[in-house]
Amino acid sequence: MRIKVFDEHHEAFLYWETAALQKKIKKEATLLHVDFHSDDGVPHFLKTSVYSKNIRQFTQEELSIGNFIIPSILRGTIKKVIFLHPFFASKAKRMEVGSLKGEGKAIVAKQKFKKLTRILFPDIKEWSQVKLNDVSKVKEQDVILDIDLDYFSCNLFPILEFKLKLSKQQLKSAQRFSTSQDDFRLKLNYFNLKRNYLSLFKIPRIAKDELIYNDSFEWIDYSIKKFVRGLRVRPLLVSICRSEKSGYLPKKYAKLIEERLIKYLCNPPKNIEFPSVTHFRIFPFIASADNFIYNVYTKRIEKLNKTSLFFWNQIKEGRDFDQILRKTLTKYDVDREVVKQDLLSFVFYLKQNVIIS
Repeated sequence: MRIKVFDEHHEAFLYWETAALQKKIKKEATLLHVDFHSDDGVPHFLKTSVYSKNIRQFTQEELSIGNFIIPSILRGTIKKVIFLHPFFASKAKRMEVGSLKGEGKAIVAKQKFKKLTRILFPDIKEWSQVKLNDVSKVKEQDVILDIDLDYFSCNLFPILEFKLKLSKQQLKSAQRFSTSQDDFRLKLNYFNLKRNYLSLFKIPRIAKDELIYNDSFEWIDYSIKKFVRGLRVRPLLVSICRSEKSGYLPKKYAKLIEERLIKYLCNPPKNIEFPSVTHFRIFPFIASADNFIYNVYTKRIEKLNKTSLFFWNQIKEGRDFDQILRKTLTKYDVDREVVKQDLLSFVFYLKQNVIIS
């Protein structure tokens, strides 16, 4: 399995396109994009053509962490994008992308170009995207497997941006900081250093304190195992992004997630067990009524069945795992191990949907 790890996500573009030129992957491939973010932004106006032979220079000067997939579609390397998100799913959509006069500089993406407009965009490429929240639903076999480690531990909401002026000495430090340490050693175009300011990203208190849905190494390890066990694809190549320098992956998780993911991809775990659970805490932005749970921030409504509703009411009353287990066994004539697995599955479901910690 060919695996490359990058500091920031747009470096994957260089990896894919180099592999395509070397004919290690076929054109119009399927991309399985495992990420908390879609990264399908359109780089509308470029100084260097997307068709440039100097892929390294193009990646370094023109791309950012949120707009590297569309250029690869326009170059014909990718035809279909399967976006695997931890929470959300949506129906497939068909899109088109092209550049003015086919020069690869002024890029436009639409659902469908009009007939007259198509004359001005002779290099139009059709592509499709589907968003899934369950890796086992991915049926395609030969794919480019692209994983951002923030998928396993990420802030749920956009973080605030503050722009600060830097001194010359600070600027030099920032430039050193924004150079990747991987094989390609690219300057990371995430920080706009030419304008002499650095975009610092601060996390609001509620997002930092409340919305990291995987809050322990034990749960993260389980999440990675669960992902790998559900993976049915046959990767042509694997690109992995750390997202640590840009602040989307907490430093305390970065090394652990990277090492465990590569380990399990190369040697899939045969058996996985739920991590230990003791106490629960329901986030203050969660509302519930009857058999529905409502997440105010995601605007997502969860409907509970009879068993899940019983568990939920026990959690609301402040009972820990063992207390809920004992109460369930007292009330119902059921097997202990079956109840334990059902309760653990429900707890993991709530954690994934940012309802409890």
